[in-house]
Amino acid sequence: MRIEREATSDHPPFEGPAPDRQRFRLRPHECSTWRVLGVGLFGACVGFALGTVGTVGTVATAALKESTDTRVARDSDVERANVMLTVFAASSLAEAFDDLARDFETSNPNVVVRNVFAGSQILRLQIEQGANADVFASAHEEHLERLMRAGALKGARPFAENELVVIVPTARERLGGLGGTGRSGRPAVRSFEELNQVDRIVIGSENVPAGVYARAMLSRAEAYLGPAFVHDVRSHVVSQESNVRLIRAKVELGEADAAFVYRTDALGSSKVEAIEIPPEINVRARYFMGVTARAKSTAAAEAFVAHVLSPEGQGVLARRGFASLDGTAGANRAAGPRPEGTGGIRP
Repeated sequence: MRIEREATSDHPPFEGPAPDRQRFRLRPHECSTWRVLGVGLFGACVGFALGTVGTVGTVATAALKESTDTRVARDSDVERANVMLTVFAASSLAEAFDDLARDFETSNPNVVVRNVFAGSQILRLQIEQGANADVFASAHEEHLERLMRAGALKGARPFAENELVVIVPTARERLGGLGGTGRSGRPAVRSFEELNQVDRIVIGSENVPAGVYARAMLSRAEAYLGPAFVHDVRSHVVSQESNVRLIRAKVELGEADAAFVYRTDALGSSKVEAIEIPPEINVRARYFMGVTARAKSTAAAEAFVAHVLSPEGQGVLARRGFASLDGTAGANRAAGPRPEGTGGIRP
């Protein structure tokens, strides 16, 4: 599997054998210096506020048609030529969507899935600017809502849930760990209620889904732990990152004592451990996906969405720590409420 940047334009059906599936990552520091997928990332550096969208239900009338067939129809163009399917997905979905792509390619050997992972807000902006994506999977509905309003997305479906945890270095990673002391010299955090005692906390930027959810959770925490606790936590924030993998990396590299990430990100690292957030304070993250208006093969794109929604696809997500929409599997063992504005798009 190659990890590289794509610098091509359109992808018509190609001749010859299908190439190996490819995986790409858009790096935040490339916002002003690289052109990815043939479209500048400079606009991705511009923040926006995520808020409640009152017209979500109306826009959702364009939602994806129901489908349970995860194989591409045999009479479609996809059956007659090799197809490159480009999937834009939030960074937190990386491992799960790599697994899903492999399974989908096994069922559809003439389709090659190209996964592109980055922050949901960067991917949404890329699609707005004309990037060649067939499917978009976001950690927050707002990004799909904006694309639907602009006519760039045909519809949206919820497909999984996640929840926040606090991550801290494992005992092995802590400097001076024998005494239970973190790298900053303070005692290691053992509960959410002790979070105000650490020196360096990392959070997602305010336009990043993980950052939106973390801020909603901290607002709820005021009612249970008091304004002083939340003020202390916020005053110890030393960095705001553009995706959850960068947030996690700060703790893994010893540049932070604690951070807010999704449970699935904590499960994916041997260098961090998760601290539970009380369920009355925590919020759920709901993931949505849809087929773009510029999809080169709508049949293949819709089949991939159906694959993710299928029992097999949901099983893959559960094994990677995600919860089904009813919260009965995977990450949401003690799921709290979703923040306002995260449940409007419906099938």
